[in-house]
Formats: sequence, C-alpha cells, structure tokens
Amino acid sequence: MALSYQLCQSMLGLLIEDTRPPWLTRLGVQAIDAARLENAFLRENSTRCLPEARGVEFFTYAGGHLNLVIARALAVGLRAETHGSDLSVFIDKSAGVSWFKIRSCLAVLDRKGLLENAKPSPQWLTQLKFSACLPEDIAIRVFVERLDLEGWEEIAAWLRSSPTQA
Repeated sequence: MALSYQLCQSMLGLLIEDTRPPWLTRLGVQAIDAARLENAFLRENSTRCLPEARGVEFFTYAGGHLNLVIARALAVGLRAETHGSDLSVFIDKSAGVSWFKIRSCLAVLDRKGLLENAKPSPQWLTQLKFSACLPEDIAIRVFVERLDLEGWEEIAAWLRSSPTQA
C-alpha cells in the first residue's frame, strides 16, 4: 500500500527541520539525528535530485500514488524509463537527464495533464481488495480518486520556484 502525500511531506519536514519533538525518547532522538545525517542532501540540494550510476533519483516525498503518475509523465516527456516509489521518482540515465529537463517537463504539467498520466501499474491493480472481480475502468477510477491533487499543486508550485540549475 502506498504512503499518502501528507505522511511523506511530514517525513520530509522532520528530516529538514532543526528542532526535535520534545516527547521523543533518547533512542528516538538518535534515530532522527541519524536519519537527518543520512538525508542531509535534502537541506543542501535545493533540487532534491541525486545522481546515481543508473540515472537520477528525484526525491519528491509525494507519496506512492502521486509518484507513480509523476514517473509516468516523466517517462512520456523525457522518453526515459522511470519508476516511482513513496519518496522518489527514478529516471534512467539513457535520457541524458538533468534537473533542467526534469523541471521543464513537470513545470508545464497541469492537473489535466497529470490526470492523463494517471494509470496505475499492473501490480497496483492486483493489490486492490476486490481486484479479481473489479473491472479495470473502475480500478483506474479508484486510483485517480486516491491521487492527492492538492499535493500535486504544492509540488508544481515548488517546481516553479526552484532553481533551474542543480
């Protein structure tokens, strides 16, 4: 099951904040500090993109459903292999991917364009409670209803305000 946009954004906030919740135990403080150290690039790298040997990982913290749709939009726009997870979208290096290309591809995507790319993966379709007897068009409608379009609006606003260079 995919994590929601709100939960992923809360996780991101916890990783980039300087304060710690006062109710945390000593072990909780240690865990938060370790996670912040491991994810320090989220503070330092305003694009949230990490180059890897196989491509670029774009840490959106948008949640699983929205990242699947963002990955599909990037696959079409960049003509690249992509995949989305709860926290990020991975873009294969074969497309010559740069932050500028990612930003340009997504910055023009409005709600209508986002919804045109809103097709669940085959494995998502099989994970629904009644997937064995549910017609695909209804399953797709369920997927679209679970998309957080306000979350997309926040990501789109962040993309428009982010730097054009990594």
